[in-house]
Amino acid sequence: MYKLNVAESLSFFYSWIRKLILLNFLFLISLCLFRITAWVYYGDSLGSEAQFEQILDALLLGLRFDLSLLALVSLLPVLYLFLLTLKRNERRLEGYGPFVFPFYFFCLFVISAFTALDISFYSLTQNHLGISWFTNLVQDSEAALSNIANHISAIALSVSGLICLIYAWISYKITKGILSSFRLKQSFLQKSAFNFVPAFVIPLAFIAWAAWGSVSHNRLTPPEAYFSNNDFVNFLAGNGFLFLAQNYETPKSNLPELNSSQPQSMTETLELLEFNPTKDQQ
Repeated sequence: MYKLNVAESLSFFYSWIRKLILLNFLFLISLCLFRITAWVYYGDSLGSEAQFEQILDALLLGLRFDLSLLALVSLLPVLYLFLLTLKRNERRLEGYGPFVFPFYFFCLFVISAFTALDISFYSLTQNHLGISWFTNLVQDSEAALSNIANHISAIALSVSGLICLIYAWISYKITKGILSSFRLKQSFLQKSAFNFVPAFVIPLAFIAWAAWGSVSHNRLTPPEAYFSNNDFVNFLAGNGFLFLAQNYETPKSNLPELNSSQPQSMTETLELLEFNPTKDQQ
């Protein structure tokens, strides 16, 4: 077993970091394409009140949520790469990509499959798939499946499944190709071990910033996706998988919620919904 010098170890590190950046960038583009597909398919849901500026803001906000999710996925593989770089084990650094490939492919496929499912079921839920939806599916599966059958055709589900299989095959090939092992030429350059410090700090700082989702002291949180009075614009801005992983229950509508535990008169209800029949008649 050949122990690499600092320069050779850092060469492996930078090469794998470039590959991880490329992989995450391609996956970020695919998540953006999911959003654009939803925009095109459900364009009628926007209504006249949704301006192009709102849609653009939703897409940019969705990009931040996607980047935050990918940063969280990349954290463990990058920390493992740090450890291998410090040990300077040539064989393990060469095989780093194939070693983390199953983890990366599994995470990226699950996120993609859930995103496709989330978009497909928007016509039924009018929102992201949350914890309550899956709870209802388990508790009353017959009624839930009947509701799905009434809103989503078997042909649509079959086409979505076929697209997911094709996407999985393409993702498998791309991920495996990018994370394939390689060898570096022997280097006789001498570098100090202090070079490990900036090499490790910069990627970690970027991952922390991306996962935080903001340059301010306030972290990017799921409620920020609900900035518009148009439900579909809010849907475009969010990331369903990230919301589900954070156990965030998405709002069901933009109307004020009525407190069912305290009965209200019809007048109070209409006032809560800002509806004044007398004023409308005038």
